[in-house]
Amino acid sequence: MIKANNGAIKKAREYVKNYPKVKDYTLAKKLYTDYPQLFASFESARYRIRYIRGHAGDTHREEASKDLQTPLNYDTRNTFTGFTSLAPKLQIFNLPTSIRKVLFLSDIHLPYQDNDTLLEALEFGRKEKVDCIWLNGDIMDMFQASVHEKLPSKADIRYEIDFTKDFFKRLRKIFPTQAIYFKEGNHEVRWRRYLMRKAPEVIEMAEFHLEEILQLNFFKIHWIPNDFLCKFGKLNVIHGNEFKGGGGIHPARVLYNKAKTDIVAGDKHKTDKSITTDIDGKVTQVFSVGCLCDLNPEYFIMGHTQWNHGFAMVELDSNGEDFQFHNKRIHKGKIL
Repeated sequence: MIKANNGAIKKAREYVKNYPKVKDYTLAKKLYTDYPQLFASFESARYRIRYIRGHAGDTHREEASKDLQTPLNYDTRNTFTGFTSLAPKLQIFNLPTSIRKVLFLSDIHLPYQDNDTLLEALEFGRKEKVDCIWLNGDIMDMFQASVHEKLPSKADIRYEIDFTKDFFKRLRKIFPTQAIYFKEGNHEVRWRRYLMRKAPEVIEMAEFHLEEILQLNFFKIHWIPNDFLCKFGKLNVIHGNEFKGGGGIHPARVLYNKAKTDIVAGDKHKTDKSITTDIDGKVTQVFSVGCLCDLNPEYFIMGHTQWNHGFAMVELDSNGEDFQFHNKRIHKGKIL
């Protein structure tokens, strides 16, 4: 047992209590510097710190102060106190609970939209008197910003931007008072990636942000970045690129295997659903929504065999949680 020196032991216990994250050596150095009269040497002060913490060997561990002991593998040399982590945090956007009926449009790919099906979807929303338009990503195509090989004859970025602003003007004419949200898709992300490659010096300047270029504030359209998780009550909403992969014959089932919760996505250009009930009776609903773009782009000329036109309407209950999802497919001019 350590030799009695009540003043030294009392002060050592006080320092251990007040500086629990400081390593034994550093704390003993401070203790000895502050109170040299209490200790015969620096090693004497260090031994008392180690003894109180239970670091003085197996023989004395049982004699150590139980309330001040730290584990044998406790590394008092390292602490993250005062360090700021740069790891990104998942950000969540919650749709206002005042909204009751949402027209859900995804993958229009302006200016390569299918005019007839787009107009049918918009007319459906007008007749249903929706109070919100949700643009679920890939509203633009951003063909010339892609890393893929490009045909110079295709629409340039300036044309796409002007075309998209004209679409917003027409959209606002049909829905003058409704809330409109624009969730960034992977095709809109092409713009930021283009700047990363071509002009990284300006990427943080507000004037070069896509939402500024498209003048979304003027059209009273709310911009939501691609990496945000969105929620309509308990229904999770993503564009679809947030989970890598996820296509195939049944994209909704693949999405269920990744998310394991109520969720909807576009991106895969296919109308699909997966309804599961677990052993406790909990029902999970997962939806994939069709597209409103041309089904036969040059790079995927047989795309119509995999894709289909579609949109959705989401009705939210007054409790702000429960929902009814109407996943609509458009075929030969008919909404199914």
